[in-house]
Amino acid sequence: MKIIKLIIIFIYMTPFAVNIPVGLTYNYTASMPEGWYLLYPPVSLKIGDTVLACVPLNSESLQGIKRTYIYHSAKYKFSCPDNTIYVIKRLTSLPFQTVILSANGIKVNNHFTKYHVLLRSPRPENVPIKHFPYGKYKVAGYFLISTYNPLSYDSRYWGYVKNIQYKALYLGKNL
Repeated sequence: MKIIKLIIIFIYMTPFAVNIPVGLTYNYTASMPEGWYLLYPPVSLKIGDTVLACVPLNSESLQGIKRTYIYHSAKYKFSCPDNTIYVIKRLTSLPFQTVILSANGIKVNNHFTKYHVLLRSPRPENVPIKHFPYGKYKVAGYFLISTYNPLSYDSRYWGYVKNIQYKALYLGKNL
């Protein structure tokens, strides 16, 4: 474990010499495993990557903000430009792939994804929650789904994100 810590410190310190944005963040939500994530540039993205992105502000995400599934406040130092907080999720689709959202689940390019999770509209406590409209989409963005927690608030509810800020590598709870 010490060698991993040394590698992380080296990678974390390297950006100051070569100007590569790298960092660490701690996820405390139930959407992905709790713990430390190494952040690095989002080059060569592929389906299944763990990524950080900003949730779009739309009518669907506003319900998540109201219910505190995601946060919206200028007081957070590392918030997105619109003051929403970064989310950590799995990449489910790449730009211009066809995404179909239906009661049967999520298809990308007409195939259920490896990280297929069924959509649901009510929460367990029977409080209705509006999901992103069912339909066929070809967007210039990314759909993000939690494969860790089926109750995650993700693209099934707020739609696609335009940009990926970072790729993330799970390091564990203790460094």
